[in-house]
Amino acid sequence: MQIQSDGDVELASNAMPTLEDQLNSVGLGRLQWVVVFAAGVMVLGDGMEIAAVSMLERPLAREWGVSSDDLALVGSILFAGTIVGALWGGWCSDQFGRKWTLSSFGLLFIFGGICAVASRSFAVFATARFITGMGIGAAQGSAISLMAELSPTMHRGKLSMLVSGVGQAAGMGGVALLGIACRNSDIGQSWWRTMLLLCTAPTVVGIFLLQNFVPESPHYCMVNGRQHEAEELIRQLARENGHEHKLINGGRIYYVAPEVKENSLTDLLDKDLREPIAFICSVFVASCFAFHGHSFIYAIILQDVFHEEVQAEYYALAYAALAQIAAVVLAAKMIDDPLFGRRRTMQLVYVAAFLLCAAAPCCAAAGPFKAVNTALRASMQAAISSAYVFGAELLPTTHRVLGLAVCNSAGRLAAMAAPMVTTAALRVALG
Repeated sequence: MQIQSDGDVELASNAMPTLEDQLNSVGLGRLQWVVVFAAGVMVLGDGMEIAAVSMLERPLAREWGVSSDDLALVGSILFAGTIVGALWGGWCSDQFGRKWTLSSFGLLFIFGGICAVASRSFAVFATARFITGMGIGAAQGSAISLMAELSPTMHRGKLSMLVSGVGQAAGMGGVALLGIACRNSDIGQSWWRTMLLLCTAPTVVGIFLLQNFVPESPHYCMVNGRQHEAEELIRQLARENGHEHKLINGGRIYYVAPEVKENSLTDLLDKDLREPIAFICSVFVASCFAFHGHSFIYAIILQDVFHEEVQAEYYALAYAALAQIAAVVLAAKMIDDPLFGRRRTMQLVYVAAFLLCAAAPCCAAAGPFKAVNTALRASMQAAISSAYVFGAELLPTTHRVLGLAVCNSAGRLAAMAAPMVTTAALRVALG
């Protein structure tokens, strides 16, 4: 099989087309961009919740007397929820499908958000954050897998990065703008409750789009013995993209019965999976601790060290989100470019993040500090997004979402410690 530059696929005369051949033959079109938008909207909640927790220090202190340590505990509880959600959601995604998992855990996210809005005590609020974390924990892996499994090979990395990176960054920027709008409204001291309620709105939109416009993953159908459904999905993809004439053999797919019908966590310890799982886990642990630790502590440093006004602090978060989106778009272009590829792109963004991280403590004034940290956030967002793409491609379809869920959970475990560690480090630094 050969893929031409225009997406056409050449097969030997006696070859039977595989699912990858068919995806490459129908190419990139309207339906994939619908999936980019729908899956990206489902990932918005991840970025929104990460940024929202660090923005609530002052209103929660005023309402319930919450300290910085209490706020760090809420951040850790949120990430604990994402660990449970990632593992549970990963298993559900491989058993019941990507769409079912995204929609079901999206409803759980909405329920947790409403509980947080209605909470009248810090304990109830913290519990609601755990439930919300479960919802967003399942979204990332399932959304990226759905996108990757509906994409042609030449565009897979780019589209997956747009879902994970742009979705998360847009969520962070969106919640900062929501915070500005709600705080400047006539709502009063409960403005933060309105902000959290509005944070659930994108997930409502995402579930609607998933149920009405997005197909199930044909890879999932194939490994579960639903060949005819997978072939119909390929034909639907060709129709939506206007490429029906490019289908091979009318959309028929060469079928190989799956060797594994049910998977479990112990399968990830098999000889063929141990090394990629260990590598992906190590990348996720380093990336998640740095990224989520910075996301949590950045707003607090602007408040406590540089004494920024709340509105200026929120605008700084919004500008950082714009830089993150730009960095992800650039990395997405590089990751599918043969000149860079997956490994070289990851190396470049990680080196950039390391250098900027070393430079940030040297900035004594607020202006240079915000500039360096904006670039740092951008490089870390590109790094963690490229890790999702690379990880998804290293794992087989039968264990892709479960494997990503385990690796993501390892990273979230590191992220769970990040708020407590960064809060303690800031306290030591300030004496």
